[in-house]
Amino acid sequence: MDYKAELLPYLIAWVVVIALLVVRSATGSKKGAGLVLSYCFQMWLLYWVGALFHCLPWTDLPQTDFTVFGFTQSTYALLSFAAGCLFIAPIFSGHLKPSSESFTPDRSLPRAYIIGHWNYAPGTKKNVYIVSSADKVELFVNGKSLGFGEQSTRFLFTFKDVEWRPGTVSAVGYDAGGKEITETWKKTAGKPAAVRLTGGTGPQGLHADGADLALVDVEVVDADGNRCPTALNLINFSLSGPAKWRGGIAQGPDNYILSRSLPVENGVNRVIIRSTTNAGKIVLSANANGLKSATVEIVSRPIKVMDGLSLEMPDAGLRPNLERGPTPAGPSFTVSRRAVHIARATAGANEDQAAKSFDDDETTEWASDGKIANGWIKYDFAQPASVGEVTLKLTGWRTQSYPIRVLVDDKVVFAGATPRSLGYVTFTFPPVMGASLKIELAGSAGDRDAFGNIIEIPGTLDPQSSAGKSGAKSTLSIVEIEIYEPHRYRRLSSLRIR
Repeated sequence: MDYKAELLPYLIAWVVVIALLVVRSATGSKKGAGLVLSYCFQMWLLYWVGALFHCLPWTDLPQTDFTVFGFTQSTYALLSFAAGCLFIAPIFSGHLKPSSESFTPDRSLPRAYIIGHWNYAPGTKKNVYIVSSADKVELFVNGKSLGFGEQSTRFLFTFKDVEWRPGTVSAVGYDAGGKEITETWKKTAGKPAAVRLTGGTGPQGLHADGADLALVDVEVVDADGNRCPTALNLINFSLSGPAKWRGGIAQGPDNYILSRSLPVENGVNRVIIRSTTNAGKIVLSANANGLKSATVEIVSRPIKVMDGLSLEMPDAGLRPNLERGPTPAGPSFTVSRRAVHIARATAGANEDQAAKSFDDDETTEWASDGKIANGWIKYDFAQPASVGEVTLKLTGWRTQSYPIRVLVDDKVVFAGATPRSLGYVTFTFPPVMGASLKIELAGSAGDRDAFGNIIEIPGTLDPQSSAGKSGAKSTLSIVEIEIYEPHRYRRLSSLRIR
């Protein structure tokens, strides 16, 4: 038999198999195709190229054992390897491959949460808000569908003017294909009937070291054990055993700091007890007018002490949670803005103190002289910038609201009153190119506690409040200012967050 005719079937087999591998590798239908191709071209390239030249009709190359044997054997190897990777292995892959979840960085299950409760007065109509990772959410009241919610900010679904009826409100989340993937519900609670206490300690229990804490949740529940979300009952506590009362916090006189009586809010609160250096049984009891009382027992355990130091570390018994998998590759955050460097500041008054408003020190501030006409400060940039955001911390930020104007190169980009807050306030506006930014006080500041006269120090008024201060309402005072220009990804980030 002519050796060319002997080589030709093997050459055809090579071409067919490699063509199949290229197609399957390109379409992604068989991941093993790429591996086989790599094997072919790296390990057997010499043989099939040589055989190809031997099979050309116009060549008259002498037959060699190297050419014939090497090429035939390489063909057998190719066919067996291809069959194993592409056809045999997939049969077993469904049984042998590890769970795909072990390779998924985020194993969070689809979820939904109904904001608020379901206890209202008859005739109440209100918007119902659902937070969910689903693609669409359907709302049910006592089993009757009210349709799908209006989606915004990706995770918020709004159902407008829902009429309250006693019973159960539920939300069902669906994926993009309409498959149900999550469900949650809330039901109307009955009248308050009892107090419930739930103690919580570390995994090794409460250490009798004089420093360990136990957190005790206190709830007002109905006859079926459902928490009453509108309950505001005053709870009275008594404590016995080797522990110190650290109490809780609630809105009211002195914030109920260390008080043995404090109310629940939305039917729930939490109190703290601290261990002593003596081990033993600790009993906490709670009662309220008209409600069944509750008791919880916690036993503190002795610990080894040497020279006054505990030999047990606070994290003893805590287990790491690695279920979410490895940290995803790439950056852990997306830059949405860049700070504008301030070169200098001028002001209508106390200009020598103006730099304190951008010194990254919240213990310093700049303030005007109490005259509205002098209530302005101007910041010159190190270089022109496209400004789209200003963040301020103002003196008396909780109790005062300042009517201000923000100008970039004398162009007004914001005019209005600053909101009362628990910290910084941020103003955003369409980006404006400029070399400076000016903040002007447009009138007297309003004075009212936005958070129900919360007292941080018992018996002490907010020291930053303008109450009782002569001229304070006409003073612009800035603790810190930060000016930002939008990053090129800022628009995408804003759409995701809002």
